[in-house]
Amino acid sequence: MDIRVLRYFVATVRAQSISAGAEALHITQPTLSRQFIDLEEELGHKLFERSNRRIHLTPKGELFYERAKEILALVEKTKVEISAEDDDDVCGTITLYAAETPFVSRLAKILNQFHERYPCVCVDIVSGNEEATTAALTTGVADLGLFVGHVDLGNYDYIRLPHKDTWGLLTRKDGPLGMKSGITAEDLTAIPLLCSKQALIRNEFTGWLGKAPEELHIIGTFNLIYNAARLVEAGFGHALSLQNIYAETGNLINIPLVPLLQAETTLAWSKKRPVSRATEILLSYIRKALPEENLAH
Repeated sequence: MDIRVLRYFVATVRAQSISAGAEALHITQPTLSRQFIDLEEELGHKLFERSNRRIHLTPKGELFYERAKEILALVEKTKVEISAEDDDDVCGTITLYAAETPFVSRLAKILNQFHERYPCVCVDIVSGNEEATTAALTTGVADLGLFVGHVDLGNYDYIRLPHKDTWGLLTRKDGPLGMKSGITAEDLTAIPLLCSKQALIRNEFTGWLGKAPEELHIIGTFNLIYNAARLVEAGFGHALSLQNIYAETGNLINIPLVPLLQAETTLAWSKKRPVSRATEILLSYIRKALPEENLAH
């Protein structure tokens, strides 16, 4: 298998037929078909169902398509990084997978300084939970990952950021808890809840609650807060979420948990692959902006 075949496959899937793919690639249809037959024999699986009009990816084909796009993106990214002669020529893309956290506002100021010095570097920020961020760092799709909460950092180099997020309850102002200044564990056990899937998996509330999260009345889970807020606004439950990541607008308010429950914020990158020069320089900017005790482990 070589890069050329991956390009052929991605282009054909996007064209939605072998004939259209062959036309876009400027090769004959029999030649393209032969490439795909050889590819399927090499992999030991059918990648798509053929028809006169459109191709339909099999489950294995869908997986291969996603991986092929990732590989091609990494190839192009590597070409750009290698082509830079010195730091003045640094360019390319830094991909950062980031949890929802107010620290991004502080990070934006650092990125602004970085961009003024290195205008040819593009920073691609992808919102994602721990699962998505871990997968992206493992495959090399992400250069950096911004985590919130308890994370296994065994496979990463990292910086503990001087910022802690505070948990609260996103609820309606006109609801039964809207006038409270703080939300207790007893309050939570009496209401229908929407909760971060990551927080449930990590059991982040166990110590604070004094009981298992399973004892809460959880009616739904979410990865990112925006859609959960829409449900709360419509009266479908109350959302356990970090404060200051969703602006209190209209009839919504985020009330802190009492006693205070906080989550650490960590910037991490894989130990198993070297970082690009652009990423290395950005990390130096971040280190300079942080207190000494938070430097990389």
